[in-house]
Amino acid sequence: MRRLITCSSTSGICCKRYSPARIFLGRLVVFLSVGFFSMGAAGPIKPAKHVIGYTTINFARAPIWIANDLRLFEKNGVAAEVVFVRGGTIGTQALISGTVSFIASSGSAAVEAILSGADLVILAGYSNLLDQMLVTKKEIKNPTQLKGAKVALNSLSGGSILAAKIILSALGLDPDKDVTYLALGDTAIRFAALKSGIVDATVLTSPFNSMARKEGYNVFDDIPSLKNIDYPADSIIATKEFVRKEPLVTERVIKSIAEAIHFYRGNKARSLAITGRYLKGLSPDDLEEAYSRYLHGFQEKPYPSVKGVQTVLDWSKHPKAKGADPVKFVDRQFVETLDKQRPK
Repeated sequence: MRRLITCSSTSGICCKRYSPARIFLGRLVVFLSVGFFSMGAAGPIKPAKHVIGYTTINFARAPIWIANDLRLFEKNGVAAEVVFVRGGTIGTQALISGTVSFIASSGSAAVEAILSGADLVILAGYSNLLDQMLVTKKEIKNPTQLKGAKVALNSLSGGSILAAKIILSALGLDPDKDVTYLALGDTAIRFAALKSGIVDATVLTSPFNSMARKEGYNVFDDIPSLKNIDYPADSIIATKEFVRKEPLVTERVIKSIAEAIHFYRGNKARSLAITGRYLKGLSPDDLEEAYSRYLHGFQEKPYPSVKGVQTVLDWSKHPKAKGADPVKFVDRQFVETLDKQRPK
């Protein structure tokens, strides 16, 4: 059974009181799409429910959805509740407050939070390539035409804006001066804003970029300097405190996601059926294209990318970013344990 829960509070997330030192002030709205699972017989873990959040609804979240629908968390001994939490910044706030145990999100918001003193750590990176592409209205065929443009984003913090800035810079623009950013929300809303002329550009992932191209919009997806950039696009993040208290849960959650990636690679039809239920309205051809694009993007050995963290640090304006050691932002031990357990 699935249900939608909306929580809001001026004091924090999900109507609980938390210390202002631990979360940002302001009214936060968290939409939860919930699947409940009973405890399996995979091992001696206390049957407490652990909430796993994902921060965007796009194809990159396929491993989380597959692990959820195939009950891999339960198989591995973890009672899991998989929820949607809009945006990486709210996702990191939810971690800090204890509302969720893990989030699947871009690692950039976590890096910024850690620089500000948050007790977070990146545990896995199941995709470490920049998978967002700049899409512009039909009249804009050259990057120079973007000067003065309005660019729609999911939010004005976290991975969305950082990806946009990296792309714009690679196209020869000053991402801090040449454009204006608008936080409009999810893909459908941003694409609608582009179609209506409210904005001049947005950033989309596959298959939405291809859908836009078919309708005549321009997609800047062939930028040589970005071909092999390391970027923590799709990461699994938790608090260090939770990892210390629940190492077995942490190990088994990472294992479940790795198993989901393995399933994705070998079970195309079932994987597309699962992702199609979450990405409503996409045609079979659109889903097929996205599947192929991510087939080699998802890593069966989902090590968190130290180079990806360095990319975020290089772009960060936080005073502590310069000289920060990227190794301290990640914990590779759980992926290493899985790697050692693989048949040789």
